[in-house]
Amino acid sequence: MKSINRFFTLVLCTLSVCVLLSTSAFAQPGHLVPVGGGALDNAFMLKFLSLSKVREPRVLIIPYAAKDINTYLKKTQDSFQKAGVKDIRVLDLSDSQQAAKVIEESDIIWMSGGGQVRLRKALEKAGVADVIRKKHAEGTLIGGTSAGASVQTDVMMASSKRDPETKVLIPTLSYGLKLWPEVIIDQHFSERKRLERLETAVKRHPNLVGIGIDESTGVVYGGDHKFTVIGKGTVTVLRATTPQADKDNVELKKIILKAGDAYDLKGE
Repeated sequence: MKSINRFFTLVLCTLSVCVLLSTSAFAQPGHLVPVGGGALDNAFMLKFLSLSKVREPRVLIIPYAAKDINTYLKKTQDSFQKAGVKDIRVLDLSDSQQAAKVIEESDIIWMSGGGQVRLRKALEKAGVADVIRKKHAEGTLIGGTSAGASVQTDVMMASSKRDPETKVLIPTLSYGLKLWPEVIIDQHFSERKRLERLETAVKRHPNLVGIGIDESTGVVYGGDHKFTVIGKGTVTVLRATTPQADKDNVELKKIILKAGDAYDLKGE
């Protein structure tokens, strides 16, 4: 009898593992919503929240890109509360294990504006960057504004400086959280006249698509190589017409999108 019980226990355990593996294998990544900075009205926040699979979500704010965390938190918490969110949490990186647990329990992750390198380094130092990637792969909705937008990519726009002789705006590129590897994102795009630096970045990486996002504007990416535009401004798309060309001779195509427009990264 004991051997029969052990047999059925083994079978049940095996089936449980198979179910877990199959669920993980077929899970759809969550939406990514990078935002170009600026003020976000209640309609925008409601649209963002509607992308979650959870009706009453636990929203986690990650404020570590911001210099003045308390000021940023007050504005962001107010925005989510106005949109009807009841469970708002703030990530505390002082305890890595607890931070990982809080990330695991969240239904929506929102990353602040400020410095994208500062944000990435803080998450890496606490050892939770992989947890965020895991949550995204499992279907968690992730949004972020300004720095919290740029950090979502693999090749990340870190900063820029103007060459004193040529006057060309030269970007400094780093790496981000690698949630959306197909693109390079730049924020506050029209407001801060950043076309030049995004053009240079795409010419360095002609296999990637540049996405310049205006303030109060975002893109919704569902992992299917397509995104749509939401918000009040425009999104500028830059792509090399010959992605495999010599980096010194890359020609770019520019497309301007507005709210409601969709774009296929695999298209021409």
